[in-house]
Parts: sequence; structure tokens; C-alpha cells
Amino acid sequence: MTAPRLAIVTASGLDKDKRAGAVAAALREVEPGTALVMLRDKTLDPTTLLDHLRALEAVCRAHDAALYAPWDVRGAISSPLSAAKIGDDIGWHFPDRPHSLPLIAKVRAAEPERRISASTHSATGALAAAAHANIVYLGPIWPTTDKAEGIGLDALKSAATQIEGARLFVSIVNCRR
Repeated sequence: MTAPRLAIVTASGLDKDKRAGAVAAALREVEPGTALVMLRDKTLDPTTLLDHLRALEAVCRAHDAALYAPWDVRGAISSPLSAAKIGDDIGWHFPDRPHSLPLIAKVRAAEPERRISASTHSATGALAAAAHANIVYLGPIWPTTDKAEGIGLDALKSAATQIEGARLFVSIVNCRR
């Protein structure tokens, strides 16, 4: 797989089949191996997230797309640092929370080959996450329906010029600008 150029982040509130169908439709429109898919749905419990992950796993493999599961799905897996019930090719995604950075470092040490992505809401957070994550999401740049404040273009420029080794994706959806 080449380095991803497109990040597809799933919307909350979709049923499993509709989510898988929407992701499959999007992936058909891009060159195989150039996209990644992040399962994101803050409304689902870990067991249901795992069920949705299984549906996306087949879609992503068929289109040679990287798949990232929310770290929260670990509640449905026997050991949080074990890939026993999910494929080694599925990455972990960590939200921007105070405990995430030390946890990312711990997971990286335990699973050095596992793909890891992290959401961040500041240039400083993006730089810190890039030390252990393959993919860093930064944003929102402008205010959104979920976040009243955007981080601004200066933070984007700062992170983009300093991050090396990780891919940086920017969150600009749901803009109110």
C-alpha cells in the first residue's frame, strides 16, 4: 500500500450496512491503496463498534485501503494491547484526550508494526502525537458544528512545517465559516 492521500472518516449514526456501503462507494472513486478509513462513531458501545469494524474490514481489504479502529473498541477485545481478535493490518485511532499520548507511546512499544493515528486540536499536540503515530489529524482549522473554536491557519502552518515521518491530515468538515 502506498502512503494514503485521502482519509475517509465515517459519520456517526449509520447502521452497519449503510456505513459499509457508503465507504465502498467512496473507495470505488479513488485509486486502490491511496485511502484510509477511520471508523468513528461516538454513539456506539465497544461491542457494536467491533461489529461495524468487521463489516468495514472486508470493504477496506477489497479496495486496498488502510482501516483504523477507535481505541475504545478495546472493550470488546480480550486484551487492550493484543491484536488477538482483530487483524494485524487494522490500525488503532486515539482521540485527543489527556491520557492519549502516554497510551500511544505504550501501544507503539508493545506493537511496533501496528498503524496508529491520533486526533489533535493544536500544533503542539500534533507534534507530540507524531512522535509515535503514523497518521495525525489536526483540526478543526475553523469553527465547526461540534467545536466553537477553530485552531486557525497559523497552527496548521506550524504543524505542517515541523512534522516529519507522520502523515498530517486536516479536519475541515462541518465548517460554519
